[in-house]
Formats: sequence, C-alpha cells, structure tokens
Amino acid sequence: MTPPLPGTDDRRGLILLADDSGLAALIARTALEAEGHTVLEVADGVEALAVLRARRVDLVVTDWLMPNLDGLGLMRAIRSSPELEQPYVIFLTSMDRRAQIVEGLDAGADDYLPKPFDPEELLARVRAGLRVVRLQRGLEAHAAELERSNAAFAQFASVASHDLNEPLRTITSYLALLRERVGGRLGPDADEFLGFAVDGATRMRRLIDDLLVWSRVDGESHSATPVDLSAEVATVLDDLSCRIAAEHAVVEVGSLPVVPGDASQLRRVLANVIGNALKFRGAADPHVRVAATATPDTVRLTVTDNGVGVDPDDAARIFDMFTRVGHRDAYEGTGLGLAICRRIVERHGGGITVTANPGGGAAFVITLPAVAASPLAA
Repeated sequence: MTPPLPGTDDRRGLILLADDSGLAALIARTALEAEGHTVLEVADGVEALAVLRARRVDLVVTDWLMPNLDGLGLMRAIRSSPELEQPYVIFLTSMDRRAQIVEGLDAGADDYLPKPFDPEELLARVRAGLRVVRLQRGLEAHAAELERSNAAFAQFASVASHDLNEPLRTITSYLALLRERVGGRLGPDADEFLGFAVDGATRMRRLIDDLLVWSRVDGESHSATPVDLSAEVATVLDDLSCRIAAEHAVVEVGSLPVVPGDASQLRRVLANVIGNALKFRGAADPHVRVAATATPDTVRLTVTDNGVGVDPDDAARIFDMFTRVGHRDAYEGTGLGLAICRRIVERHGGGITVTANPGGGAAFVITLPAVAASPLAA
C-alpha cells in the first residue's frame, strides 16, 4: 500500500464509514487508517445520521445496501438537512447498473465506487474528495470574512457619513452666508476663493450623502414585494420633469412588467440611469428610450440614449466606486451613483451592464429575476 506523502497531514480527514458488511468495512477501515485518516464506523444510515448531527465529518463513505436506512436514503437525508455540515459523499455499490449509479449521484453523492473495490482506488477517491472539501471550506471561510469586512466597511461608512454631515452642513451654510455678506467687498480674488470653497463643500456633502446611501442599501428592506416598473418610471419622470423640459428631452417608455423587489431601491436605479442619460447629453436634444423584454424567469430592462456614449474600455469599471470615466471635468458627480445601482441590482439577484450604441449614445441593460425567488426574501 502506498504510504502517505510527506507533508500532507492536512489531507487527512475525519471519515464516516457506513457499511454493515464486515469484510468490506474492515478493508476500507484498514486502508483509511493506514493513510492517517480517523474513521468512525457505523452499520446503517440511522447511526450515520446520528454521528453527522454530533460531529463535523469531512467525508462519508457509505454502502448502498444497509438495514434500517440504506445508502440512498442516507444521501437524501444529508442533502435535505441544511442544519448538517455537508460532507463529501462516496457510495459503494455492488449493483453495477447504470440506473442505480445515476440515482445515487442524483440523490447527492459526489462519487461512487463499485464493490468489490480496490483499496488503492478508494484512497485515491478519498484524497480527491478531501481536496474538494478543503477548497470548499476555504472558499466559505473567505466568503464569510469578505462579508464581515463588507459589513464593517458599510457600518463605518454609515457612521462616518452621518457624523460628517452636520459639521459640513454648518461649514457650507456659513461659507454661503459669508459670500453673501462680503461678496464684492474683498476683491475678485476673494470672491473666487469663496466660490471654490462653497463648491468644494457642496461636492463633499453630495459625496457623503451618496456614501450614506451606498452603506444603507443592504439594510433598507428585507422582503421582496411586487414592483410595477411602469409606475416607478412614471414617478422618476415626474421628478425629472423640470430637467426634461429644460433639456428639451424626449423620453419614450415602452410596456414594463412587474418584478419582485424593493420599490424605493429600484426607483433609485431608474432615476440614476435615466438622469445620467439626460446629464451626459450630446449635441442633439436628449432622446431616451426605456423598454423591457421578459422570459418566465428574467426581465431585461434597457435604457438607451443618444448622448456622449461610453468607451468600451470603461464599460466594466464604470460601476466601480468613485470611478468617473470620460468627460469627468465637464459633468458633476461623485462616482458613486452607478456603484449604488450595481449594488442594488445585484442585491436583487440581477446584473447591470452598459454598452455603446452603434448610432451613438449608451445602452444600460438591467437584468432582474421575474419570479418571486428574490434574494431580498432571504
């Protein structure tokens, strides 16, 4: 038998062996323990479930034919019990029929081995399974750490934004008051400097407000409700009516569906995307189209315009935080609007992309689930 490789102790695991056939169980246990694994041996699926509820097992090797609860029932019970640590499962079977092998894999097994089995092949499959387990747990730990980090940053952003807002409001108010009272008395340089100060404070306040919105996206709602996108677009256009008139803009809206989600958050996305279409206008009067296509599972909402467009090289990073691409000196902004949009849309289980229109302008595509299985309900 091949000895374990030097320096591979991290590949050794806690193995649950469920098999009521004495000789096969003895062969499997002997091989596993010789390679350094710790083996817990039981004779049926009921005992195996009791062990799994009490211990964090890395891998299960189970026979198909067992009393009380067979291997098929055990695999189904494991995969249907979210409270259990989900181990890697290898089933052993003396039934060399494709239908039963497929049934076992469909029931939740990760691998199988026909009986009588070669101990070396069993060890190789166990090693492969443990590599998968280690990788999966590493990814889960990384995801949990990333979630904690994101939560900590969101909390920091919320607290910092709230605490900075009040003193900044005071600074902005007094700067504006100072400019009003002494404007024109201290010379053109002083007026210009005061103007810079007021504009800078105003931009900072806008940035803090956007950062506060970004930090609160995940905590604003915990349930999905039907959202009529036609009604939300109508509200957005009503809010933008003065701007639309001033820009001599035309906004065409097609038939839009109802989707599950958070109405206020989706309205914010629509307001940002449509508002950008008006802001980043070209030489011609703005022409914006809002349309949707739907399948039983997905809604694809498209907002197109005839504005300045977007460089294909910027299409991916335009949704990153604090990113302002192209024409940044000509337009106001914090670089957080589209980052907030992406955060909201992804929270709804969808995605958002942008492409350049062949005839000029840009096309934002927002994909949302069409069914009520929304992550918001989690």
